[in-house]
Amino acid sequence: MTRLIRGSVVLAACVGVLSCTGGDPTSGSPGTPDKIVALPGIVFVSAGSTQLISFQLLDDNTGQIPTTWSVGATPAGFNVAIDSTFRPVYNPDGSLTLPSEQTELRATITGLIPSSGSFVISASGKSLTIPVTVIHAVLPATFNTTTPDIGQELVLTMPAGLSLQAGATYSATGAGAPIVVSQAADGSSATLLVAPGTSAPIRVVGITPDYAPGVTLSLSTSDTIIATNASTFIGTDDPNTAPLITLPAIGDTLAFYDIPAAVDQFYKIVLTDTTTITVNTDWADHDADIDQLWVDSAINVINCDACTGAAPEESTVTLAPGTYYFVADIYDGDPGAWYKFTITTEPNP
Repeated sequence: MTRLIRGSVVLAACVGVLSCTGGDPTSGSPGTPDKIVALPGIVFVSAGSTQLISFQLLDDNTGQIPTTWSVGATPAGFNVAIDSTFRPVYNPDGSLTLPSEQTELRATITGLIPSSGSFVISASGKSLTIPVTVIHAVLPATFNTTTPDIGQELVLTMPAGLSLQAGATYSATGAGAPIVVSQAADGSSATLLVAPGTSAPIRVVGITPDYAPGVTLSLSTSDTIIATNASTFIGTDDPNTAPLITLPAIGDTLAFYDIPAAVDQFYKIVLTDTTTITVNTDWADHDADIDQLWVDSAINVINCDACTGAAPEESTVTLAPGTYYFVADIYDGDPGAWYKFTITTEPNP
């Protein structure tokens, strides 16, 4: 049996069947050791996962040189194990073992703790440092709730050691993308609105780990977010019970999800000054044809620019003081699990 010991003691591993039997053309007349090469040269591995890495000692003509190998100490974040099954040879008794020298060494790196570190591989007086970054397998964020109502803000708080990048994006498999209400300037948290029908972890693209500042991570939360489909905004088929929408400041945008609940779904806006408004209406299933209407307090249609068959629909109106409604109208088909409304208050022309 071959002994495999880290540190100052040599790690024996296999050179391969051909090289061990004299059939490897690169091992016939090796030159002076020039350098160690590794594939890959930099390792990224998730905590709890493994990554294979291989090493060769080359001469100045890039020929492989049979040698013995040693692996230096590793930090607490990962470990390195020589692959004792890689290119073994037969002992006289017929059992497989590693030769005393080899042209290629293979090892397995196992991520243990999210961190950044390195180890040194050495052979025949040459050494190579291998940087290793162990990344999170999931995002251990915390939430104010994992079962938000539609329209209820979902606050995602980042764990120590991870921060959100400016412009980070969010998604949920099988559902509409969460709406970003706000994100803390220091990257410590984000406030989101999730789509009706959401039942999935939130995936975040744009995370910086403290242990690897130049690295961008994309991770899914360890918690699943389940939208309860209770809504604070739910539009109605009766203008008298339509929810009142408070417009954002000029130049700002308000976005929210709602549940399709009527053929004509009304949302109320009350204006005290002449105001220019852009409304974008989107829906889950674009096979359906949804129109966007504007009506006055007497429920007369005053604008139907967004009655085109496009998906989504969008229109801009300038309205005098008064009470108005924008309406999601199902012209054909089923809009699916959600409506998404994006409202921008524009400067008046």
